[in-house]
Amino acid sequence: MPDDEIMPSPNDARFKHPLSDTDFWSHQRAAVYEPHVEPVNRFVDSLAKVRAEDEIPYVAPVHGGVQARVLSILRDPGPATRRDLGTGLISVLNPDQTAAKQLELFAHEGIDLNDVTPWNAYPWYINRAPTTTEKVEGARVMRLLLDLLPNLEVVFLQGADAAETWRKLERIDPDVARKRDMLVIKSFHPSQQALWHKDPLERSRRKEARREAYRQLGSVLRGEVLQPAPIYEGKGSEARIEEAFAAYLTSEGWEVQLQVDYVDVIGTKGGRTLKAEVKGWTGANSGLDVDTMFGQILRRFPGGPDERFRAAVVVPMEALAKVRRVPGWVLLNVGIDVYTVDRDGHVERHELT
Repeated sequence: MPDDEIMPSPNDARFKHPLSDTDFWSHQRAAVYEPHVEPVNRFVDSLAKVRAEDEIPYVAPVHGGVQARVLSILRDPGPATRRDLGTGLISVLNPDQTAAKQLELFAHEGIDLNDVTPWNAYPWYINRAPTTTEKVEGARVMRLLLDLLPNLEVVFLQGADAAETWRKLERIDPDVARKRDMLVIKSFHPSQQALWHKDPLERSRRKEARREAYRQLGSVLRGEVLQPAPIYEGKGSEARIEEAFAAYLTSEGWEVQLQVDYVDVIGTKGGRTLKAEVKGWTGANSGLDVDTMFGQILRRFPGGPDERFRAAVVVPMEALAKVRRVPGWVLLNVGIDVYTVDRDGHVERHELT
């Protein structure tokens, strides 16, 4: 294991402001084959040969490498990982806002960088959202990476693209988390853009859901016993219901995307498209939120009749009565399906009469 010259503690100035220490980054680049990261970075070398025309960054030795307890997944390497313009490394110490936010949240929860190996759903540099084909490729790569991390306890999925790629991995190896006794924690992406929503209350809920995911990660690493809360109790319930519905669609064979063009969930399957609006539990405000949701879903319809298109609304089970204020025959004729998610995360589609 490298000494503190390679792995600064969270109290070290370089941990908080590494960009100002050029010696630090030079040392990091020179240490990519240190024993704890060598297997991972030799794996990176093998991936570089697969796509010789595409750049793929190494994992910085400041992280845990094969000794890590957490595999932290983002979407794709950012410009700060470029070898010519950036550090050439994946790290939460990189000079960009996404890395800085992760560093802040990790430090707040007392998460040691030695416990974390960062990775990306699509590990090659593309600087855009990966396509479905690229996510499948990323899932296959991620499955091989897991074999290099014997101490892994948590897969930390940050953002919709990371979560979608993990679902594709689960199609390749359906019991991967159970077989390895790993916990999968899902969070919003650490960028500010990921929190954006036209409803300021929803923006606040997303921010709190992200904080809660990091809190949960810290609790796991500290060995604390987690008491799973009902899926839509407390702040961030809309995000949890959205994720439960996305997992349900995936299990039914749909390709799923989250938060695309202001649509909560988009599913595609066999030439068909499903667009869904999701609402969390907001107590006394649920009736008003459901009314707003119907206005939102009507704006998601195509410009003309299309038998390949379906719309859906997804609400907590307790909000079903609010949805039923719209007559079933209206929803049936317009083409809006109704789904509920119960407190355990189980999804049910309701017949319209």
